[in-house]
Amino acid sequence: MKKRASKILSMILVLCMVMSCAAAAGVVVSAKTVDEAASAADANLQSNTQDGVILHAFNWSYNAIKDNLPAIAAAGYSTVQTSPVQQPKDYGDWYKVADQWPKLYQPLSFAIAKETWLGTKEELKALCDEAHKYGIKIICDIVSNHMANNMSGDTDVANIGVLSEAIKDYEPDIYNNQSESLHSYKRAVSDNSVQSVVQGFLSNCADLNSGSDMVQQKVIGLLKECVDCGVDGFRFDAAKHIETPDDGAYGSDYWPNVLGAATDYANSTMGKNLYYYGEILNTCGAGRKVSSYTKYMSVTDNVTGNLTLQKVAAGSASGAASSADAHKIGADSDKSVLWAESHDTFESGETTKYSNEDIVKTWALVAAQSDATSLYFARPGDALMGEDAEDITWKSTAVSEINKFHNKFVGEKDQTGSAGSIAYVTRGTSGIVLVNCSAAAGAVNVSGTSMADGTYTDTITGNKFTVSNGTVSGTIGDTGVAVVYDGATTPSNTNSVESMTFKGDTLTVSLGLVNATSGTYQIGDANPVTYTDTTEVTLGADYQYGDTITLTLTATDGIQTTSAVYKYVKEASEGTGVYVWFENVKNWTDPFYAYVYDEITDPDSTTCNAAWPGEKMEYDAEKGMYYYEVPQFLVDSPNTQVVINNNNGNKQYPSYGSKTKLNLKGVSHLLSNVSWKETDLVPTGKEQKIGLLGDVNQDGEVNILDATDIQLEIAMALVFSEDQMILADVDKSGVIDIQDVTFIQLCIAGAKDPYGIGKPVYRK
Repeated sequence: MKKRASKILSMILVLCMVMSCAAAAGVVVSAKTVDEAASAADANLQSNTQDGVILHAFNWSYNAIKDNLPAIAAAGYSTVQTSPVQQPKDYGDWYKVADQWPKLYQPLSFAIAKETWLGTKEELKALCDEAHKYGIKIICDIVSNHMANNMSGDTDVANIGVLSEAIKDYEPDIYNNQSESLHSYKRAVSDNSVQSVVQGFLSNCADLNSGSDMVQQKVIGLLKECVDCGVDGFRFDAAKHIETPDDGAYGSDYWPNVLGAATDYANSTMGKNLYYYGEILNTCGAGRKVSSYTKYMSVTDNVTGNLTLQKVAAGSASGAASSADAHKIGADSDKSVLWAESHDTFESGETTKYSNEDIVKTWALVAAQSDATSLYFARPGDALMGEDAEDITWKSTAVSEINKFHNKFVGEKDQTGSAGSIAYVTRGTSGIVLVNCSAAAGAVNVSGTSMADGTYTDTITGNKFTVSNGTVSGTIGDTGVAVVYDGATTPSNTNSVESMTFKGDTLTVSLGLVNATSGTYQIGDANPVTYTDTTEVTLGADYQYGDTITLTLTATDGIQTTSAVYKYVKEASEGTGVYVWFENVKNWTDPFYAYVYDEITDPDSTTCNAAWPGEKMEYDAEKGMYYYEVPQFLVDSPNTQVVINNNNGNKQYPSYGSKTKLNLKGVSHLLSNVSWKETDLVPTGKEQKIGLLGDVNQDGEVNILDATDIQLEIAMALVFSEDQMILADVDKSGVIDIQDVTFIQLCIAGAKDPYGIGKPVYRK
């Protein structure tokens, strides 16, 4: 505890000083604020969703999408699709995507969720407002075929088709009137009959009676609520399993009523036309016609994308070209939504075996088609629910240039063909996308195209292509894709971390250049720094918690210069404070990894921090040990175990099959000399935060009230806690005296602060 200064000052002196401070009242040590509009390259974004391309921001929160809008616009996406907006089943703090995403497709409500990984209604509205500034539209996923079941696991067969009891809290009308709100058919969905298609249980969920006026009004209410937030359209999950008026005895007026009401509402209140598309997988089932749906909306054509991906991966250019041009589901192009993969094919494991290179090549072929829109699924990587994708292929140069090609050639007819290992799509006579299905980089010579004679540019690499009598010649770059027309490469920066809120003292980002000779980065209002190669920049060291850090990037090729602005909000770390420590007394070879997992709580699946070998441990030089902070969902898990390893197959503890296992039980542990013990070690610099230096009343800011409280403490009119004593000693002299008050006054008045008043103080 700090020593208290001698109480020799009289209350009269204290009161005089309080009066002298009053002149500075209302002046506080405030956070730096920067309010600059982020810039994005003009990518010819389309006002009509069907004319552009869509980014599927799978499980991204509304705020994560908003933070990424500059990059989304620059990458050529005219529309962003969110995950389902309704209240999900069993929402909680388990954030692993693979475990949680299906819950969004078992809704409890027909209202925008109040508690979800995606965010709040207000945040959805803020997203729409910001997206429209960029010319980007937001469409939301809607689940209206079914609602959450009451099953607690896959083996809970007694509750198949039984509504979740939680629905009574969100939609009592539906729960309490199930004879009206549900279909009475009690079998799983199948394509064998019209009834089994439109009334069967999907994912073991009871099927909503979509012909019921009550159900229709619930859905209409949800769509109107979204429209009020600024939403521009909707994707309907399991649309195949909701009947149309053409389904005879099993038909209903659901689609004309629901979409008609939403369209009228959007026109009358917002003056906008909504975009709709429905999920129709493989066929409509039972001989039903896709035209029964396309009179109301566009539809997915999963077969075209799935087959094209298979042929690309197999190296069959002719097969890829014929698949991409097929439109297997039977819908006209201007009513089709194509993709290279979807969240269903990815999360089911069907497409995880395909590389990003295969996905990009497939995207080139489907997104280059005329009239159809295409949906790019952003693979989540190791992102948690609500986080933007860690796999950033969605904004790579190749994908961005394909998107821009799509936007440029709206209205131009396509021609799809192949020659040897090259599949291609031309648009009109002035644009062609080439895909090398059997390799990446290499020279090509493709004849028989509709391209007019001339010299063109691959906007991915800058390589020149020539056309003579329909023969296209040039060199494809190492992506295996060339986007060739009369365009030019765009110099751009790469940034490993999009705009975000980060927790902790600093954030390190990696910057690079594409099609640029040099670039600059500028942190806040500091001088720009030039770089010509990959470079790392650390942000936040000179900023306080709550501050917004602006990072401005430029890139130039000597002719054209582009810029982008990223914003990062620095917040205090809210880590779990539970650590696994490793003291390398046996001199194992680093790097070291912590594999933290629970395979006991749910015998059917393993919950883990990351795939083997786990996540890399950090080194604490002051303590001479390695550490890893255990994420909250594994701290909370009752059977969490840990394996420390060096990922070269010869050193790990405990060894494979060992019976000596650590049960973490939410407590920090140290592994030293192949034995575990509990510990209270905290990494250097991550000690418990007390507050801000000088903020003795701990209200989050340093102002005149703090100076007054210190004077009252000096005069023994107040008694400080131990933490308050530490915060009051701003000059770190070991005593609290009138000098501490003076320094706070000077800081409030704008004088130079040598002590870091207002900065975090940690308990040592």
